[in-house]
Amino acid sequence: MVSARLIAHRREGGRGFTLIELLVVVVIIGLLIAIILPSLLRAKEQAVRASCAARLRMWAQAEHLYGAENNTALIPGTRDMGDGPGTRSEHVIFLEISSVNQFLDYGKNKKMLGCPRAEKTLPTLFTAQPSKPNADYLLGYSYLAGHGYKYSWGDQGYSPINWPTTNGWFSPLSTNDPPGSVVASDMNDWEKSGWTLAPHAFYKYLTFASTGGQTPKQVGSAGGNVAYLDGSVQWVPIDKMKAYATTSNGGTDYQTNW
Repeated sequence: MVSARLIAHRREGGRGFTLIELLVVVVIIGLLIAIILPSLLRAKEQAVRASCAARLRMWAQAEHLYGAENNTALIPGTRDMGDGPGTRSEHVIFLEISSVNQFLDYGKNKKMLGCPRAEKTLPTLFTAQPSKPNADYLLGYSYLAGHGYKYSWGDQGYSPINWPTTNGWFSPLSTNDPPGSVVASDMNDWEKSGWTLAPHAFYKYLTFASTGGQTPKQVGSAGGNVAYLDGSVQWVPIDKMKAYATTSNGGTDYQTNW
């Protein structure tokens, strides 16, 4: 017969974890996650930024290839709103189809048109606007070159009004312009009474939502990549960026940071 002492020993040896022991395990796991997760997110964000920078380098390369065949001119930054004569204007996140096709002809990669983050959150990215399929494209970057002439409403041509300069910034028009001129940048854009774009915000995807006019910094943007005419790309923290009005209509409701 098995003794009572042996039975008691077996019962003690087969007991489960106590509540306190389980709580200790949970706390340890939570601490490990808290230590490891930020490092994983930072590594992922660095990979996204590197991919984003590589795409922006393609913009500068395409500009120089285009300029070599077009008397040093850069790809036009105009848009076509699709409403007939006298409706062409300029906005840095929209580009007419003919200019988009020039980028694709020289860049050979449709992904160059926007940040990797933008691909997952802007359903109309890289496509013609649904209501005006023969008009312009919504880009995944702010295109800051090729601007410089404001359309004279009701006429058939451009009047030489350098609207970027009026708004405090310089838009290069030629490959001979200063090599430090900005060609394109991440979409740290916002409308003062509506939406906000912030592609690198707290390791999240790009935000495209009604925010009541909050700036990219206010919604958590860490900054963005900026491409220059000499082909270089630099990461600029949001605190080092400046805001500029970025439409040719003379208003300041639409602004971009770079």
